[in-house]
Amino acid sequence: MSDIYLFEKRISIKEEVKTYLGKVFYQMSAMAPHDFQSYEHMRILAKEKFGMSIIPSHLPAQSLE
Repeated sequence: MSDIYLFEKRISIKEEVKTYLGKVFYQMSAMAPHDFQSYEHMRILAKEKFGMSIIPSHLPAQSLE
């Protein structure tokens, strides 16, 4: 994915997508913890297909209470 330039500002499409996906995976894992494996699988696919290292959400799979 190449960068684009808009009014002398460089925008990295890869970094924008990586940030967006990391945020969405975290939010969705927090709202639906039972689906965390699906988001982990999507994170792995993004790394394999596009070379994106998306930060894992690090949310616990269950609570201790």
